[in-house]
Amino acid sequence: MKILQLQYESHQPVKTMPRPSLQTFIASLFLLLILLFTAGCSLYPQDNYTELVVVESYLITGEPLAEVRISRTLPVFEEYSFEKAALNDANVVITEISPTGDLLQTHLYEAKEPGIYTPADPSVRVKPSTRYNLSVTFDNRDEEIRATTTTPAQIQIVNEIPEIIQYQSEEQFTLLVDPGSYSEDVLSGMDGQETQHGEEAQHGQSTTTSTAPNVTFIINTIAQDTLLENLTPFYRNLYDEVEDIEFSELQVNSSGLLNEANFGRNTDGLIELQYPWLAVVFLGQNEVVIHSVDENTNLFLRSQSVQLGGSTLPPGEIPNITYRVDGGIGIFGSSATDTARIQVQFFPG
Repeated sequence: MKILQLQYESHQPVKTMPRPSLQTFIASLFLLLILLFTAGCSLYPQDNYTELVVVESYLITGEPLAEVRISRTLPVFEEYSFEKAALNDANVVITEISPTGDLLQTHLYEAKEPGIYTPADPSVRVKPSTRYNLSVTFDNRDEEIRATTTTPAQIQIVNEIPEIIQYQSEEQFTLLVDPGSYSEDVLSGMDGQETQHGEEAQHGQSTTTSTAPNVTFIINTIAQDTLLENLTPFYRNLYDEVEDIEFSELQVNSSGLLNEANFGRNTDGLIELQYPWLAVVFLGQNEVVIHSVDENTNLFLRSQSVQLGGSTLPPGEIPNITYRVDGGIGIFGSSATDTARIQVQFFPG
């Protein structure tokens, strides 16, 4: 799903994620939802089809409030397209909530184009370690959609980045990441929050989160010098031997979800992310974008990997996607990001 990018141009990493990287990250999630709606594994009982409202929105700390996409599911025998499924006449509101549950700010949304809603005030930026509630109602439908995300703490790459990285050097390239922190008030506000998940919400069941979220990363490597001659030997052989690989698909390489078991911390509490050489597809300039994702995104991606074939369970035992959306399905997620830029070169010897 998500994508990580590597670029090392200076000793100090850029502290904000470039817009193309953000667009790629979000577009990949939207594509994932489309794939889920057209995949062989059913997201809900197809023998008793009920149309459901789908919401999609991803808040990125430090960025403007994200657009909200609203659509409906289609029967399995219909080809899915967002234009066909888009829902209009929705009333969309995102509110900022204090750790004690008090309303701090209300952000109204307006229709931009069919099914796509944008904030009325585009100057508002998403805050880290903050709870946001999404509410969607309709003038011509009975559904009321609600979802909550607590944005991750702001992360920061703190080590100096070499100007040039030697490809497959014996010295493993490592990123030191400050994962940020949550205040006690924020943690107490997250403790005991109840959220209904996907189809469970249809049956009145809910789950409770009672612990602080673990840090979960996605690292995307985005190549800037995407020339055939810049492909690393492994990916050049792969591209030559596999017929159905599109060259454009090689620009972005994603780590998938990385949790606490995938990395260590030093004595200062900084996370040590050892960057694998397999993540480098193209030599030259790359961007490495680290996303710290919220629990909604984490659970959604883990459960969808099972739906899309990442499990040995027989079809009748594959669990449903975890949505954390009341009144419908989809995702209201968030992440915090930081970016390093590197120059990767190959020194034969």
